[in-house]
Amino acid sequence: MAHIVKIQDGYSFYVREGETLLEVLEAQNIQTEYQCRQGYCGSCQLQLVEGQVEYNREPPLAFIPDGRVLPCCCEPRSDLVLALAVPVPPRSDGGAQRRTLDEKSRAQQDTLHSTPAEMAETTR
Repeated sequence: MAHIVKIQDGYSFYVREGETLLEVLEAQNIQTEYQCRQGYCGSCQLQLVEGQVEYNREPPLAFIPDGRVLPCCCEPRSDLVLALAVPVPPRSDGGAQRRTLDEKSRAQQDTLHSTPAEMAETTR
């Protein structure tokens, strides 16, 4: 069953069964911090405003405070509302910005060869 994920910025999208929340955020070109993709480090934590998730691994090894989720290793079990640390940039038509796969791939490759100062500049 597909669930709707809403970002407090007013952006929403569907999540299909079997997709982690992080995979879907990436597919929507919504940037969020992550490291391990396994629930070990906790760097991907997001605020869960409403809804329920289920973790692939019980329990994740990272500490998860109340009201937070690890999108790298959870799947929605209901419609969700999330609060992101960085707002989703608006498009001129009112939707969230999206990049083509080629633009995203190029940006990821550039990031691999960038200095920290260059990476900070590209995220603005």
